[in-house]
Amino acid sequence: MADLGLSPELSAVSRSRLLDFCLIADISGLDLLVFDAASGRFLACSPSAAEHLGYSIDELLQLPPEALEADPDHDAAWVAERRQELLSQGGVLFQARHRTKTDAILEVEASHRVFALDGRPVILSLVRDRRAAQEQESQLLEQLHLLNDGEALSGIGVWDLRLADGRMRWSEQMRRLCRSSAATPDTTFWAYGALVHPDDRLRWRQEFQRAVNRGDPFRHRHRLAFLDGTDLLVQAEASFSYDDSGQPVRAIGTLKDVSEERLFLQEQALERSSDPLTGLPNKLASLDELNRRLNGRSYNNSLSLFSLDVDGFQEINDNFGSDVGDRVLQVLAPRLRQLVGEQAWLARLSSDQFLIVLED
Repeated sequence: MADLGLSPELSAVSRSRLLDFCLIADISGLDLLVFDAASGRFLACSPSAAEHLGYSIDELLQLPPEALEADPDHDAAWVAERRQELLSQGGVLFQARHRTKTDAILEVEASHRVFALDGRPVILSLVRDRRAAQEQESQLLEQLHLLNDGEALSGIGVWDLRLADGRMRWSEQMRRLCRSSAATPDTTFWAYGALVHPDDRLRWRQEFQRAVNRGDPFRHRHRLAFLDGTDLLVQAEASFSYDDSGQPVRAIGTLKDVSEERLFLQEQALERSSDPLTGLPNKLASLDELNRRLNGRSYNNSLSLFSLDVDGFQEINDNFGSDVGDRVLQVLAPRLRQLVGEQAWLARLSSDQFLIVLED
């Protein structure tokens, strides 16, 4: 207790109580001042209160309360009137200006409460530095803006779900992905489910419930369907927390737009299966198509395959160059399509070799 500001006139019980108060205030980042309601004399202070005001603990305990007031009209009479108001109201919260030992001015917020100590009323004041609180709030806002900017750049939204009642909280990017107004209150799991494309909804719901039941991470791709007829392919991921009885309590997850990835994969698949010169299917695509047709062919259903070569094609390349040969193939491909019709399979297998597949 030697390093805490406790008046020696206090009883052991009161000193123990104030010691607890000082500890709580210190943990909360607040300064503690305790003074007698009748005389106004300081009875106790936390070390942080003395440090912020620039006094030693003993010096602070010897000061009259009005010595801390920075405004000139806040004299002893004014302080006495405020004490009477506190005694009648039982407590109050207000902003004030405190003067330090070096005449620096501290903008503070003080919360006052009246309680009994050693059979007499005392006033306990918890003081917060408003400037420090404002700086902390400013830092939190900067971090929030940074988080929102990071979300927008990454395209990843964040959501939080309470499994007991289905309430969800969405980040700004989550709202952007779901085309939800920022003014819209927190939504629900079922409201999000209504956004999922009807063709994907059952599978999405089953996969989510399976992950919850097993305690596995959830990862699922599905489409969000919007009122204007457009849709968005997204990937949802989540992890779950459970209470002591094993009941699921909460899910925290992310949502990401993967539409561009889908287009990229489609383009890759198209490149692997098409001839870049003529735009016709290539040999790989033809093998897949033949397997599909043969496996699904009914009994006695006819299937015809034609292999077509261009006579003299090598001479064209040798005499006029490969550019002219390529142009010949580009002109030949649509003419072959007109001849065989749209229902036939037409592909380029190699340099001047084409494949035609006809059914019935």
